[in-house]
Amino acid sequence: MQSAALEEECVKIEEELQNVFKYNIVQLIEVEGFALTSAIVETFPVYCLKKNEILICIGAGKKGAVGLLCTRYLKIFGNDPTFLYPVTTQEAQLKRFVWQCEEMFVP
Repeated sequence: MQSAALEEECVKIEEELQNVFKYNIVQLIEVEGFALTSAIVETFPVYCLKKNEILICIGAGKKGAVGLLCTRYLKIFGNDPTFLYPVTTQEAQLKRFVWQCEEMFVP
């Protein structure tokens, strides 16, 4: 029950950010990707990892986009991420995020 309430609260916050503060979906995804990366880097600092490798499994839709951005930010923060993206998409924004990761030499 708690996760459903949390999900509902997250949806309300996202709607407020879009409707009141005029954030667009790409801006929100960028913030979510950065927040996820920050949590990972804080929990697993580079110097604590035996290998500097992190595998990110990418799903579809918005959560997949957040995962791709997390992968990109992990590379920027000095990690050696790899992303597993078993289902490709035709969504233009997700294709751009995949391209950005590939251009940063993220396998």
